[in-house]
Amino acid sequence: MNRRPTLSLFALFLALILAFPVLAQEGDIATSGRSLGSFSIHPLDYNPLGPDSDGPLVYDGKPIELSYRIENGDVELSVGMAFFVDGAIQPHEVTATTQDVQLENAEQAISIYHLKANESVEFTIRFTPVLGKKGDRLSFRRAVIFNPDYLPKDETGSMGIYGDAHPSEFGTIQFEADAPAQLATQLIDLETTELSEPIAQINVHKAVPDFPGYLINDGSGEPYMPPRVTAVDGKIRGQIQLWDGADAAYRLTFFVNNKPILNGDTDNVILSVPDGNLATYPFELDLPEGLPKLNSFFATILPVGDGYQVYPEAGHKFSTVLLINPDAE
Repeated sequence: MNRRPTLSLFALFLALILAFPVLAQEGDIATSGRSLGSFSIHPLDYNPLGPDSDGPLVYDGKPIELSYRIENGDVELSVGMAFFVDGAIQPHEVTATTQDVQLENAEQAISIYHLKANESVEFTIRFTPVLGKKGDRLSFRRAVIFNPDYLPKDETGSMGIYGDAHPSEFGTIQFEADAPAQLATQLIDLETTELSEPIAQINVHKAVPDFPGYLINDGSGEPYMPPRVTAVDGKIRGQIQLWDGADAAYRLTFFVNNKPILNGDTDNVILSVPDGNLATYPFELDLPEGLPKLNSFFATILPVGDGYQVYPEAGHKFSTVLLINPDAE
């Protein structure tokens, strides 16, 4: 194969919701006094995703390995890589890198690469799918996250657009063997309200009629989550709103400090909403033990099953917000 296409996958969001990905621009971009820079991602050997793909990835019982190169611009930054199988976060191990760093030799939900100005890094990741049965063809996505480990200096700060990403680069995995484990999940039965008309005015980035929409907020009446969220009695509270779109199901996962956290008995739940309806999912999450005072918090929602075929671009990473743990020692 030995294709070496150059794809710029970094999505810069300038709003808190539902923008389609914006390709990384050449040169620096300044916002709120922060110099953001630019970078690009290059799959090595072949491109398993997108229109230049040689077909689906294949799981035959052996771990899947993928290699990439990140080329940074002239601003020091960090880049996170996240992968999703059937909408579920896919832990992966970094097995090789051209950087002079100690490899963790352990799986990570999101691997993070720190790059100096004008530095490039090549790396290889390896994973065994967290779910999938022989004969399945499941969606496979990646998200490239901008400065995922950024935190402000104190609780008056915010994340800005740091942590933004969009899991829009999609492909599939063909299963020729069962995955050794099957991810546990919960199916949530939501009450829905039929819409008298599409909520296009909320999602100003809607590109096609009835494209699914999603919002996360704190339930106070404001449509979006505030830039800072304070846990109360050791819990994070809020709600997800999901509307329109085809009759598809979506997997929801919450993250604190770039790691998935429990939502009840599992770290993911599956939500669905009929076409032309609005569903609201209130959540109450326990803080992981031992959190410091300042933390990052976000969620992802991605189609499961055949939902990715209906709207391949459907799915979203909500903007990262600052999570304050007032009980930190």
